Amino acid sequence: MLEKIKCTGCSACGDICPKRCIQFNMDEEGFYYPVIDGKLCVECKACENVCPVLHQPIQRLTETKCYALKNKNYNIQIKSSSGGVFSEIAFYVLRDKGIVWGAMFDKEFNVVHSYVTNENDLYKISRSKYVQSRMDSVYIEIRKQLQNGLLVLFSGTPCQVTALSNFLNTDRYKNQLILIDIVCHGVPSPMIWQEFLKTISKKFNKRREDIKYIAFKIKDNSKYEWTHSGFSIEWKDDKYIDYANCSWYENGFLGNLYVRPSCHSCEFKNLKSTSDITIGDFWGCDKVIPAFNDRNGVSILFTQTDAGKKLFGDISNKFEVIPISVEDACRYNYRITNPTPKADRRNFFWENYKQINNERSYDQIDLLIAKSLKPKYALKLIRHWTNKVRKYMDDI
Repeated sequence: MLEKIKCTGCSACGDICPKRCIQFNMDEEGFYYPVIDGKLCVECKACENVCPVLHQPIQRLTETKCYALKNKNYNIQIKSSSGGVFSEIAFYVLRDKGIVWGAMFDKEFNVVHSYVTNENDLYKISRSKYVQSRMDSVYIEIRKQLQNGLLVLFSGTPCQVTALSNFLNTDRYKNQLILIDIVCHGVPSPMIWQEFLKTISKKFNKRREDIKYIAFKIKDNSKYEWTHSGFSIEWKDDKYIDYANCSWYENGFLGNLYVRPSCHSCEFKNLKSTSDITIGDFWGCDKVIPAFNDRNGVSILFTQTDAGKKLFGDISNKFEVIPISVEDACRYNYRITNPTPKADRRNFFWENYKQINNERSYDQIDLLIAKSLKPKYALKLIRHWTNKVRKYMDDI
């Protein structure tokens, strides 16, 4: 079996188990891990065979073509996380009566993987969602859809895509299944995400249960842009919106304080996955192709299979496109090639977080995040903090 620190939490082992003897329990950091009922297990090794870490894909850099691109449709570009690529791929599938899987919020604003079947619902799985998604029964449901002859697009992290490939006989479904993965920073704790929703609601004298809308990576015509985007929460009777790095949640996430441990030794860098297409932000566009840079977002896209190349060829007229080398794409885009480093004070954060009582306040965690980040990093990232946090920054 895989040791815990390497487990990505993809949950494919639970879906593949013929005895359904694998359950997923949340650990003290809020991440889900498999637990096997030894009384039911028949040691068939199906769980090990489907594991994306134990059975990794090969790197295909020599087969990869790379492009910088942005959507010609302003409305799509401005509502996307970067340059508006995913939406066009999804439209392509939906117009062919296909199904599109991605990460969405459930009624409690947990992040789960689910699917849409029409363009009006596409907003549910668009935009970034900086929380690890639950994948309960996703693999089983996708297999059923494929067996019913449906066209399926699945988008997720590289480990999730690889897990799905291991779960399925992808050669059997090569004309029905499209796999897209994202350039992944790492996945933060679902428990900490819920803590954030609780504390920010309390800070504004709102009920956590009254949240009705959340959006990451907001862009507009004036204040918020691709490289300095906004974050918003709407309650029934009020709305919060500000720069993303004004919240303790995003600062702690980007500071790697509560990223899943396996992400720090990620096995899926350098485009090492089974995807047809990899998409992400083109960080470094302002240096590599300054004239192409755009405040509303620029995407990077890698085609890694013949199916991926064909699909992109079919929709490329929707974009402004510049072919670039893989080296230029990766030069300033470190998460393509390198795992997210473990924060030096990660343990400090968790030890102190556990000592705060269950009625943690927004300001308490805000201050703890500041103390846990490297001073130079915190000073660069964090603006408009509470007076307590500002005082701490002045003291260090």
